[in-house]
Parts: sequence; C-alpha cells; structure tokens
Amino acid sequence: MPSFDFMWILIVVGFAIVRPFTVFFHEMGHAIPILFFTRNAVTIYLGSYGDYIASRRLKLGLLTIYFTSNPFVWKTGLCIPSGGSNLSVNKQILYTISGPLASLFISIITSSFAFYLDSHFLVKFIMVIFFLSSLWDLFINIKPSYEPIELFDGAICYNDGYSLKQLIKYKKLPAKFSEGYDLYADKKYEEAAKYFSSVLLIERNDTSAYRFAISAYMQFRNYEQAKILSVNFEKTGKMNSDDLGNFGLIHAHLFNYAEAKNYFERSIKSNSRNAQSYLNLGFTYLLLNNYAESIKCFDKTIEMEKDLSYSYSNRGLAKFKNGDVKAGLVDIHYSIELDADNAYAYRSLGIYKMDEGKHEEAFKLFKKAASLDSFVHSINELMESAKKASHENSNR
Repeated sequence: MPSFDFMWILIVVGFAIVRPFTVFFHEMGHAIPILFFTRNAVTIYLGSYGDYIASRRLKLGLLTIYFTSNPFVWKTGLCIPSGGSNLSVNKQILYTISGPLASLFISIITSSFAFYLDSHFLVKFIMVIFFLSSLWDLFINIKPSYEPIELFDGAICYNDGYSLKQLIKYKKLPAKFSEGYDLYADKKYEEAAKYFSSVLLIERNDTSAYRFAISAYMQFRNYEQAKILSVNFEKTGKMNSDDLGNFGLIHAHLFNYAEAKNYFERSIKSNSRNAQSYLNLGFTYLLLNNYAESIKCFDKTIEMEKDLSYSYSNRGLAKFKNGDVKAGLVDIHYSIELDADNAYAYRSLGIYKMDEGKHEEAFKLFKKAASLDSFVHSINELMESAKKASHENSNR
C-alpha cells in the first residue's frame, strides 16, 4: 500500500501527465463538429491563446494545430473556426458544449476499459486522475465567467459557459431578429444597432430589441445614442439588474459619475450578486475619491469572482490612495499574476509612481497600459500629465 506522501506525489505527477490530454481532447471536441458542419478550416492552439509565433505547427487537412513544445504547459487552449459564425445557433451551441464534454466522455471510456481489463494499479490510477481532470475542466468551463480573455492578437473572447449563456439567450429571440443577430454575432455593431433601432420603431416595448440596440451602440462607443435608448427602455419598466448596470456604465463613460453611481446601486439592489455592477460601482467611487467605499465594493466583487484581476488592480489603487501602500501593491501585483495583460494594473502602478514623483517610470507604465487597451480610463490624460511632469523635472 503506497504511503500518504507517495500518494500525493503520484496525484501531482498524474495531473501533470493528464492535463495536456484534457486540453487536447477539449479543443478537438470543438474542432471536429465545426469541421463536420462547415467543411471549412479550423485552427486550434494548445498551450496559448493564439500565439502562433512561439508554437510549432501541424497541418492535417482542414485542421491546423499550433502547440507549444512543452506539453506540460498546456494549461490553456483555443479553437478558431473560419466558418463557425455562419452556423445556426443550435449548431454553435453543440460545438461549444462539445469541447468540455469531449474530454470527460473520453476519460470515462478509457477509465472504464482500464477497470474492466483489470489493468495495472498505475494505469487505473492515471485514468481516474484523467477523469477528475476532465470533470474539473467541465466545471470551470461550463460556469459563465464575465472576465474577458485577451487573445494573442489583442482580440477578446469569453469562456465556453459565457458563450453558451449568450447563445441560449439568442435562441429565444423571435425570428424577426435573425438578421440583426447575425450582424451582431459578426461584430458589425453599427449595422446591428441600426437594425434593432428600426425594430423599435415598430415594437416600442420589445426588451430584446432594446438590449441588443443598446449593447451594439456601446460596442462602438456611441454612448449618447445608447443613453437615449436607455432612457426610453427605462420608461417601459422592464429593466433588469444587468440593464441598470449598463445604463450606469453609459453614464460613467459620459462622465456623469453621480448618475452612474445611482444606477449601479439600483442594479445591485435588483440583484445583490451582480459582481459586474459592484466592480463598476467600486471604480466610480475610486474616481470620486471615496476610497473606503471603493474598497468595500471591490471586496464584494472578489467574494463573488475570486479570479477577476480587475478587482485586485483597482482595489490596490484604492488601498494605497487610502494610505495602505503595502497592501495596495500586493493587490496590484497579484492582479498581474492572474492576468499579465490587465491594462488597469499598469495604470494603477503608474499612478503609484506618479505619487512617488517617479514620472518617467509612470509614463512607461501608462504607455504599456495604453498598448494593452487604448480605452483604459483617462489613459491619454495620465500619459500627458506624466510626460509634462517628467519634462519639468528635467528642466530644473
């Protein structure tokens, strides 16, 4: 009978062995249905979110696989269809759910065979670990996450659970929305906004049309038009917590912080588990220099979404502005551990350096934040301020 310590070593080694297979079968679970439905090219990445430069390439007909040389770092994966967006909603749901289910299904089959054939203890042990790894993969992917995943090319995507939630929502839409949905799904937001706005001229109280139109206007940053529609939508009395949160975000982008705060608070009152509204309310308090209340909001967000890096980067800023510099820096550096491309983390570090009088370092950090996300709040003003302060110091 193996000792307790040896069993733990076996478990750790077992997970290290099976994790690459879990990721591989997950991405193949997405790719095979897409190939079957579209007969178009599909690309999968193993070990990265689209980094084709640092990966090796294997082409098998319409399937291209990019993989990092060391399979033990295959913690992430990505599947990119060339014709997937033209599929029906039902087929998109199928290929989305088939990813996490594929690795689980294969692990069940292989584990069953291992026990049926009474294989060696180590074989059965590895198969059980493979099953547990696949079960965990299903759990973390099927739960919708609102934190965006930034790809190698700078594009944004979300996890399988979030995608499924959106697809199921689209499936419930009336047939008259099919054209607008296709435009929205293809990221032709300006055209989609016009389409859904035209629907509202006829269907004045249609909640789905309002939500799509407002979201589309927000996507290409026409916040004034999004505000006009939100005012009309609110008059219907059908706004839910997410709608109120979006209205708050629109006000925030228009620098109406008092109104933004009001709508975020109403959103939370409607749904006390709306982590996104807590996050946005915390950032609004931060802009209003109410650091104590800001920290409370970020605490609530972290309580609900422990891996949301934006919560830590902004809570860190609030903490050191509130006088707790050490705890603030711990939060910001932890947010970078969670997501090295979180632009707000570098914005927060830049503000910290500005407060220290290290303006050149601050400018570099602001520049890095802008390179990751050019729409980071007030980033151009912060860069200009750091540049001007640095120039004044050099002339003294």
